[in-house]
Amino acid sequence: MTNTQKNNLKVIRLWTKYCELNNSLDMLSDFKSRLFLFKKELNLTEKEIAFICSALSLNNKSFDEAKKETGVDMETYYKEQEKSLEEKGYLEIKIERDEKIERTFYFFNMLDKKLKELSKERHKVVSNEIRQLQKEIEEIEEIIKKEGCKEYEQTIN
Repeated sequence: MTNTQKNNLKVIRLWTKYCELNNSLDMLSDFKSRLFLFKKELNLTEKEIAFICSALSLNNKSFDEAKKETGVDMETYYKEQEKSLEEKGYLEIKIERDEKIERTFYFFNMLDKKLKELSKERHKVVSNEIRQLQKEIEEIEEIIKKEGCKEYEQTIN
């Protein structure tokens, strides 16, 4: 294998890594994706993440309305996760009552704030890695151009 071929393979590997890093930046923009991406840093369990996603999908529905739609008694099923997330400071619960119904509202403001902080840090790291990869790619492509010209000249002579 010639040096040019080796360098071409290296460029392909670097471009692959570059694309992977760019894709990881895309994940930083979506709340639910960030939950999974940073679950370790946030010390979140799978059940807590399931609770958060379910609570977000309630869209101001009561547990009774959600139970009718999903068949799951979320109020009973998620009590443990609710308590755990409150203790971690990721969940604030507000209850509103009127004559007919009691509604529970979940606020994940502190969790969102922490996710944004982690995303910002990750974005900096990944952006630096991308810049470094771009430099490496440019350097290798320049070498390939020079070597390619030499190989072409050798094949002619």
